[in-house]
Amino acid sequence: MRDAQVLLAEVRPYQPRMEKEGRLLDTKPLNVFSEKNPSGWYLSDWKNAKMKLAKGKGINGSNALEVSTNGSKGGGATYRTKRDSATIKFANFQKANWALKMSIRTGNANLTGLELRALTMAEAPKTKEIPLPGTLNGSNTDWQEISIPLTELKVSEEEFANLAGFYIRANGSMAGPLYIDNVRLEAIH
Repeated sequence: MRDAQVLLAEVRPYQPRMEKEGRLLDTKPLNVFSEKNPSGWYLSDWKNAKMKLAKGKGINGSNALEVSTNGSKGGGATYRTKRDSATIKFANFQKANWALKMSIRTGNANLTGLELRALTMAEAPKTKEIPLPGTLNGSNTDWQEISIPLTELKVSEEEFANLAGFYIRANGSMAGPLYIDNVRLEAIH
């Protein structure tokens, strides 16, 4: 019988080279919501604020997320997951500064006082609410593209380990619904 080392020496040139460290994924745009919920993501609400899937109300007649209230005072609505396997894990991607981007449309309603917060499954970083950007006074009835760097949503210096969704809070009743579509994460270069 041949020695095992001799056999390995003959076979090794034909084996693929093993890499010791895994390569991280490119920082391409990551879909959070478009047309329908990905597996494990859901809509929830409290204090008369509601979020639902609105058929045909999205960009080009697709589905959109619709946020509305019925006399809410501080109520909110979320689009999120509670399954760790469904979160977007930033450790899998090349290091980057990420922004939460989405398209919003208000119709002709004045929707002042809306605030947005990012949700994560991790204990840290703690996140804060910020005013929802965009023109929400009813003067712009078209789809508006908004971008919020995740760093603006952090309270501490710790980085986001994952994104588990977002939360929109209404500080009073809304004169009409807010539509949300094409939600994604993009690296800021």
